[in-house]
Amino acid sequence: MKDILWSENQLVIRAGKGAKDRRVPIPASCVDPLRNQMETARRIWELDRKQSPGVGVSLPFQLARKYPGAPFAWQWFWIFPAANHCVHPRTRQIVRFHLLHDLLQRAVREAAIKVGLDGLITPHVLRHAYATHSREPIEALRELMGHASIITTAGYRHAAIEKATNPLDDLLDRGTEGRIAG
Repeated sequence: MKDILWSENQLVIRAGKGAKDRRVPIPASCVDPLRNQMETARRIWELDRKQSPGVGVSLPFQLARKYPGAPFAWQWFWIFPAANHCVHPRTRQIVRFHLLHDLLQRAVREAAIKVGLDGLITPHVLRHAYATHSREPIEALRELMGHASIITTAGYRHAAIEKATNPLDDLLDRGTEGRIAG
């Protein structure tokens, strides 16, 4: 929950591409659904506090040892918590984990099938589309995408196509005043 920065209208992505943290803007169309998801997560967190007070979330590195109450705090709870508790593979403790990325991939695939675009739309394709159609300056886009090199980001921009013109426009500029000779 602490990674939603409402005052800045941003999300903090932890250990994303290249194992880097970065911030991304929250699209206006996602604000209400995100708030609704937070309410759903809050109900799950409250249920855990009542019914399973010893079950918390897994924290990175040694944070749970340094801050023993943190795994049970709302600020550290997942926005998209898993439906059930599980055994943490390293610590063998029972924890509440987040939804796994393959669930998102499955949901995107099912949506693509539903609209007849099976095999054409994936989360990675959506990432490419965002980069290709973004109006952000190239350096800002580089940071948003988590690229180390601006050259990688530039490959998404298709600058030559963005500046392309239609040759039919030349006909209008030559005094034909909108008439195309046949």
